[in-house]
Amino acid sequence: MHPSNLSVLTNRLVSLGFPASVENQLRCHLCFAPTQFELPLTMRLGEDQGVFSVRAERDERGVYSLKYYHACLRKRVEVSEELAGLDQRMGAVDWEAVALGRQVATALDEKMIQEAAAVLQALDEFGLAADLLRYKYWQGTSLESLVLFPSQHKSIWEISERFYFFNEVDQISFSEAIRFLNSRWMERQLQVKKKMAERSSEAEGRDSGRSLLIKKKPRNSARKNLLKK
Repeated sequence: MHPSNLSVLTNRLVSLGFPASVENQLRCHLCFAPTQFELPLTMRLGEDQGVFSVRAERDERGVYSLKYYHACLRKRVEVSEELAGLDQRMGAVDWEAVALGRQVATALDEKMIQEAAAVLQALDEFGLAADLLRYKYWQGTSLESLVLFPSQHKSIWEISERFYFFNEVDQISFSEAIRFLNSRWMERQLQVKKKMAERSSEAEGRDSGRSLLIKKKPRNSARKNLLKK
């Protein structure tokens, strides 16, 4: 690979939002001369999280270029009061360390392992409702395959979009992508609230209709009694 191409890619990635150290990440990928590869990046956005993955491809000349990136805004998961205690216990465990301990012989605090086992048992005892905590702490980690209903949770707490690179000048940065996704998120929340309000109005209408029918019944009975007389 020509050094100038590496420099171009690095500059474009840094302008997107990658740290300058992405150059070393690029070099490691290019050592294997792949036809295509993905460059991931996770960013903390206050209590939310931005997850990005940039796609790079090699052309017939051996030159690499960026094609598109996938951006996902993962909102802070809110749990019920019933799960609040277990939520705190989940957050106190280093799950990545426990997961790594299954694969590699490494020094781990025995008390942490015991607490992890106790928390896992508590998750099973809470049933399906506790799967939200699995998603909250394990999504995007080596334990994400243990989440029972990932698609359901993602549809509620995540919103994503793909952004393409059409030329060397115009590109949407990660911060701009997050602003766009935040706007879509707020729009989706407004739509949900609107639908809930409409359903509530429909339910109130049905209830008032039933009340009118109940009130009319005594009048009909009284009319029949008059006819009998």
